[in-house]
Amino acid sequence: MSSPFDGLRDAVTAEVDLVFAEALRITFIKDGRPDPDRPAVEISAVLRTHDQESRSFSGGASRDFQSEHASGGAVLRIDRAKVPDLSFRKRDTVQALDRPGAPTFSVLSVDTRNHVRLIVELGEA
Repeated sequence: MSSPFDGLRDAVTAEVDLVFAEALRITFIKDGRPDPDRPAVEISAVLRTHDQESRSFSGGASRDFQSEHASGGAVLRIDRAKVPDLSFRKRDTVQALDRPGAPTFSVLSVDTRNHVRLIVELGEA
């Protein structure tokens, strides 16, 4: 069922992508290697990175262990109208081609509930 706001929503999505979208290479992974049945694709989408966080973990009151972990993640927002058949699996990779060094991220989770954008949580590859 369409809404009177569909046109406005599509126009806003297109304008956001004009400003924030970047070139990305999606590599589909199977058994730790590129999946021969799902060739890599290049798309344009909005990728936003998070600040790197450093966290310390310990074994609680017993102090059985202590560890420190540094991580930085990102969120990928893909216009579903532009790429309707794209699907991800955990550990697929996303490479930001327009960024210095072309960093690569690994798929952690995918939210398919949004009807406008496919939202992909990314972590370090």
